[in-house]
Amino acid sequence: MKQSLVEAVGNRVERDGRVLWAFPDAKQLAGLDEDGLTALIGNRRKAGFLHGSIQRWLDLDEAFLRDGDYRTVRERVLELPGIGPWSASFLLIRGLGRMEHIGYDQELARAAARAYGHRVDEPEFRRLAAGYGELQGYWAHYLRAAG
Repeated sequence: MKQSLVEAVGNRVERDGRVLWAFPDAKQLAGLDEDGLTALIGNRRKAGFLHGSIQRWLDLDEAFLRDGDYRTVRERVLELPGIGPWSASFLLIRGLGRMEHIGYDQELARAAARAYGHRVDEPEFRRLAAGYGELQGYWAHYLRAAG
């Protein structure tokens, strides 16, 4: 699906005999209508979510997303079509560099259990994360990357 979007937009560069592709930005994706997205990714439901999210994303103020109150920004991201708690956390961390909070989910619980050698329930997870202060998103990233 991602490769289809990349190729459709055509962000292709040749460098040292290699072809490199860049993922489309939101404005480029907004130029694709819902039927075009469906044809590219082969899933009408996902295309509908993607189309709706892109349109609403472009209406959001980037300064607010990057610097606004974390909880308010997260709530706004959760209002985007097809975005649930995991996707919101992913967007906040990977897309916006917001590392000050991390959501608890089963994948992170399993990663913490592997790292700490025992089951880590949500209260313990929150306690551990709090020790990393404004950098707890990095801690969670490294937990996932470690195993």
